[in-house]
Amino acid sequence: MGWRIPFLASIVLVAIGMFVRARLPETPVFEETKARGQIVRSPFVDMIFKNPRPFLIATGLKLSEVSWVYMLTVFVVVYATSKLGLSKSLMLNAITVAALLELITIPLFGYLSDIVGRRPLYFAGVLFTVLFAFPLFWLLDMERRRSSS
Repeated sequence: MGWRIPFLASIVLVAIGMFVRARLPETPVFEETKARGQIVRSPFVDMIFKNPRPFLIATGLKLSEVSWVYMLTVFVVVYATSKLGLSKSLMLNAITVAALLELITIPLFGYLSDIVGRRPLYFAGVLFTVLFAFPLFWLLDMERRRSSS
């Protein structure tokens, strides 16, 4: 029963979003495209078939980012608690600390990307992810040994 309250309260957020969106002007680029009569009927399909390479690159980059998040928040918790015997509270506390750290690092890296550029910073993040995957499991195994002794 309790889950219905936030669900129903979200109707207010949807209404506010629709109100704000209805009052926002279109971008000048869209207005020019509209004036030239170049609006496509199905922009998503048009984008996929006319520009498959950028679409696939963007999709691949997003999947690599999201898969790392799910690996850390789901797989690692299950692996550490069921296979390594670490406590759920330890793993959930680690996720909480990481989320709090993100409150600082996301704006910091956003600012850094304004200076360095988004592309190099994104690829540095991908490289870090690849290089840190195995050390993550080694650290979990070290914690298991430490807590069992």
